[in-house]
Amino acid sequence: MANASPNNRSAVQFGFHLPPPGDGASAETLLVNQQLLERYRASVLDRQQKIVKAENLIADWRNTVTEKVGEANWKKFIEYSRNQRESQFGLKDLSHDPDGLAKLASAKSKAREKSLNLLRDAKLEPGSLKPIHRRFAKELDDLLSPTEPKVQRLEIVPESEVPPPIRVGKTNPWTTRRPPYDGWNWSYSWTRWGGHNPDLVSYLDVAAGSIGHRSEYQNYSAGDWDGLWLEFDTSVGVWYWPPHAGQVDMWIKGRCVKSRYSVWLDDEWGWSDSDTWMRSYITVNVSPAIVDEDRSQSWWSHAWGNPDSHTYSSDVIAPNSVLWFHLVTSDPIPAGAWTYIKVGTYDRHTSMLNDVSTDAIMRNWWYVEELWFDVL
Repeated sequence: MANASPNNRSAVQFGFHLPPPGDGASAETLLVNQQLLERYRASVLDRQQKIVKAENLIADWRNTVTEKVGEANWKKFIEYSRNQRESQFGLKDLSHDPDGLAKLASAKSKAREKSLNLLRDAKLEPGSLKPIHRRFAKELDDLLSPTEPKVQRLEIVPESEVPPPIRVGKTNPWTTRRPPYDGWNWSYSWTRWGGHNPDLVSYLDVAAGSIGHRSEYQNYSAGDWDGLWLEFDTSVGVWYWPPHAGQVDMWIKGRCVKSRYSVWLDDEWGWSDSDTWMRSYITVNVSPAIVDEDRSQSWWSHAWGNPDSHTYSSDVIAPNSVLWFHLVTSDPIPAGAWTYIKVGTYDRHTSMLNDVSTDAIMRNWWYVEELWFDVL
């Protein structure tokens, strides 16, 4: 088993608040609290096991690259790129030079040509390491990905397909809830190999029905392998007293404030590469009808390569867009008992860097404007 990398850093945090729905309902509240804690405990254990496997995979990655180019050559490549960055590509201080950007572009171009010469001296073709980087990047991304639900019950539905009674606000037989909601829950876990600790902001606000997060990962001195694995959950929830036993038919009206990615990549060496994935899901849990969360991917982004100081950015969903989500639980909920229903976001941000600098920002922000429930 490989030892943990010396620059490996991790952090986890978790919080929730769930007041009882009324007098004499302490048993139901305690049960839901227990489920929240058990789900979080299971996620931390899963993360611990994946980190061990990730460390082994990173060690294999390094060994494969070293075998390909030779240890002496690989050290020479990494040392060359590190020295170029630290010396501003040989220019030192550019802050007071009006022609600084032009000089920097010229110096970077010369450094890039020299990096290609170093590859040729090692009898390697430019781009010859990319297949190795891409293969291991995919293996690591697959490893760190959560297990997808066996059955996709949560669906994104066009507003035209929402039942007319909901669109006109008819509350019979529907039960509707709007902010403020009853409870909230959030958690995050991150592990980084190099770079700065991610800067995190939670958009959770139970009074307004706001969910989502912002994360930024900066790494301006990436070595032979650096990376980030971040997961962030937020949710709001409501208590629901069903009119009878049965499956819950629910509709969620969500307004997207931001679904934006911005990824700056820099350092175009002949041996460098990178992969940055951002994925966001809307999640639903109905206790006790759904043991695990149902989720549906709302948006994703993927930026890769080793460009010369280029930023990839976009709003994947137009700001202020309204999306509807629909779910029918597979298992029924009992009559004569409180059910807790939570709706939220699960966001995953991963960056894998091979001698590439980055500033990667993910913003995912929604308002849960309406919740509609019926029991079939």
